[in-house]
Amino acid sequence: MLWPLIGNLTRLVIGALVGWLALRWSGNLSHVFLAQSLALVAFGLINAFAIAGGSWFGPLTWPWSGAAALQRRSIYH
Repeated sequence: MLWPLIGNLTRLVIGALVGWLALRWSGNLSHVFLAQSLALVAFGLINAFAIAGGSWFGPLTWPWSGAAALQRRSIYH
């Protein structure tokens, strides 16, 4: 659960800091929404890289199948 926590804290920092800066510099609400979308992208990428790096089922290999993931999961747990 470390990687989702790191991703969420990163999302919070980017959303708050960049959103605040966007509001202070431009006063345009659309820039705040852009900051929030960047924060969500960062959150998604951190989680995607964590899963691809093997935090759930071990490192992903291609070709990938659901049955192979379940078999790999039983080996690691």
